[in-house]
Amino acid sequence: MITKELQPDVNALNEFNTTLLSLMNDVKEYASSSNIETSQRLVTEITIKEKNIGDALNQLAIQQAADPERHAKIILLTEAYQHLSIALKPLIASSLAQHSKAPLNLMPFYEAVHDVQRALHTAQQLNAQKTASIFNDLEHTELTIVGIYLFSMLMLSALLVFAGLKTYRKIIHLLGVEPREIFYIVNTLLDGRYVNFQTASPDSLLSSLKRVFLMDKETTLPNRLGTLQILPSLNKNNDATGMMLKIHGFDNLSEYLGPQDTKRLLRLFVERVKTIQPQAVLFSRVSNSSFLIVNAYRLISDERTHEIEALLQRVQEPYDVGIRKIKIKVFMGVVKYPEDTSDFRLLIKYANTAAAKAEKAPNQYAFFEAAYIKEIQEHIETETDLSHAIDDDQLELYLQPQVDIHTEKVVAAEVLLRWKHPLKGFISPDKFIPIAEKNGQILHIGDWVLEHAIAMAVDINQHRTEAIPLSINISSHQIMMETFVDSVCDKLNKYACMPNWIKLEITESALLDNSESVLRRLFQIASYGISISLDDFGTGYSSLSYLTRYPISQIKIDRTFMSDIPLHLDNTELVRAIIKLAEILHFDVVAEGIETADQLLFLRSTSCALVQGYYYFKPMPIESFKDKILSNLEALSS
Repeated sequence: MITKELQPDVNALNEFNTTLLSLMNDVKEYASSSNIETSQRLVTEITIKEKNIGDALNQLAIQQAADPERHAKIILLTEAYQHLSIALKPLIASSLAQHSKAPLNLMPFYEAVHDVQRALHTAQQLNAQKTASIFNDLEHTELTIVGIYLFSMLMLSALLVFAGLKTYRKIIHLLGVEPREIFYIVNTLLDGRYVNFQTASPDSLLSSLKRVFLMDKETTLPNRLGTLQILPSLNKNNDATGMMLKIHGFDNLSEYLGPQDTKRLLRLFVERVKTIQPQAVLFSRVSNSSFLIVNAYRLISDERTHEIEALLQRVQEPYDVGIRKIKIKVFMGVVKYPEDTSDFRLLIKYANTAAAKAEKAPNQYAFFEAAYIKEIQEHIETETDLSHAIDDDQLELYLQPQVDIHTEKVVAAEVLLRWKHPLKGFISPDKFIPIAEKNGQILHIGDWVLEHAIAMAVDINQHRTEAIPLSINISSHQIMMETFVDSVCDKLNKYACMPNWIKLEITESALLDNSESVLRRLFQIASYGISISLDDFGTGYSSLSYLTRYPISQIKIDRTFMSDIPLHLDNTELVRAIIKLAEILHFDVVAEGIETADQLLFLRSTSCALVQGYYYFKPMPIESFKDKILSNLEALSS
């Protein structure tokens, strides 16, 4: 009863306390460090720990929702931790240049930590009270079971005492170490920390543990934990090169081959690498699809390029696996020691980072650069901060008017998302939207945009006789949701918004996957009188079938085509052809990115009537839109 009801809460709070103390130590070390590489590493670790603690608290709050008393304590703890996060952001956001010149003010952070610890103590006190209460309510049978267990342990202890020192020595020989040290060694190994193993017989439990924990079963190479044990023993005084080989699509390939042929392929791969790299001081399998090679020299100039390309070429030659010839694609990340890092423990991390970059490189390999870590750090910071952007009212919607070039009147507008970060200012959607789409936050953000944009459409059009529809960008992830159409209808009803007051903009990527379900949802939306616009036409997998199969009423020509018109003759003719095609199919056309009179003059020679760009208006808040645009339209109509 105790374990089932209280143990998850107890463990979570204890882990929270441990991570909080670790976070404090990292902040102290960061504040006192003057080494740029160490500071970069610490900032990354601080950011990750801050996010992990926040996620753990949110999960704990959900788990304790059924217990109002405990849930209230967790909420208080969460609020205190949010204050700590706010106090922490100015520290981790400070540049390394500033960090090295001026001391950081840690007082707000320490005060916030004190508040968090006080809230944590309150939650732990409540747990202790609950535990005491449950002990008092234990049934007689449960007490009997506890008593039998304690009695059995007492009898076992007595038996060992009676057997004497000789039996105890046999136990030590069997284990290979003192019994109390076994659990310490296991925990240290799982934490990835170095263990100085004592000499033990090959048939001892300790030797078995070393084989189980430190060796990969399929290849007999050191695994990730084994690699972390070996790296500290390498000669730190010599130059070294770490090369991470990452097999592309290995999980899918493994499912296709089956376990036996996968093992055979891996053995052949390992043998081939060992033949090419016999001088390697370390060759290990650090993940399911990644292998680390460490050589006790540093590759230089053309020599390193030649060796890397030769290795990649050789390992990608076909493998005879049963009756099949299997070809694999391999990417490589390269790290130079001590040029890139003076810490052997970072070889895996840095080489893996470079290997990820290699996946986008034409030659399939990449050398580590310090900028990669900064990118990862910025990515994590952006992802973490974005999770709080909606709740902290950091997101804003701007409107960019669309103008009829024949009447020079504003006839529509596009809703554009802006993120005003409290420390970094405005962050471009190009930086945070891909992150949101990758981690799923786009669904929450997209729903927020849709609701607020519909409310804006009502605010603009409710007293007008001639509507100004607002174009709302919709992510492909939103359209994939079964509830998307109902969500749109519910919001229209909630704000009493007419369907012709909004227009949904989708990109070609939304039409690529699950086309039948997307087609059905788009027809449902169109049946309610909502127009659908195809955004960035021509930049993706453009297909005429989209224009005839889907209920699209408007296409938008991407700014990349308009940027050098009319100077670029090919683009000029391409845009002219797109406009002509839209005219034949009776689609409206909007040309984006109009910034010059020459562009406008060209468009006047076509049937394109709507334009959007800085030539007329920059994006603006709704207040400015109402003051500048609506007021002028009302003046013209009167």
